[in-house]
Amino acid sequence: MVWEPEHGGPLLLVAGGSGLAPLMEMIRLRAAVGSDAEIRLLVSSRSREDVIYRAELERFAGDGLTVVHTLTVSRPPGWTGYARRVDADMLREIGPARPRSRTPSSAVPRPSSRRWPRPWWLSSGATRACGWAFPGIRTLQISIDAS
Repeated sequence: MVWEPEHGGPLLLVAGGSGLAPLMEMIRLRAAVGSDAEIRLLVSSRSREDVIYRAELERFAGDGLTVVHTLTVSRPPGWTGYARRVDADMLREIGPARPRSRTPSSAVPRPSSRRWPRPWWLSSGATRACGWAFPGIRTLQISIDAS
């Protein structure tokens, strides 16, 4: 999937660990050109310390970019955010209710692992979980060799 600022939004981006790297390029481009495209980014990490690009994400957050974290293994005292693996309910809660663009997008990088559901389920499932019909929606699945 290629996203350019003129494509607009909303975008629902979902990443775990180093899968955030390719999505950061979209976020950096959005900031560089002053785009107001709505982006909702869900980052799944084992702990707060494992969140890559944390300082950069904190700088970019706001003004149409919503960053949501789910910490799956350990959480700091007083953590009130998500504390589980990404699921359809979480995507429904985070994703935009209705796309304003004719081509909303979701991007779901994932490692190549038998622990994960099949790639098509992650990509199309992310859009369906948010109440979007799958046809006409751009999705991306990136497999990262975890070996």
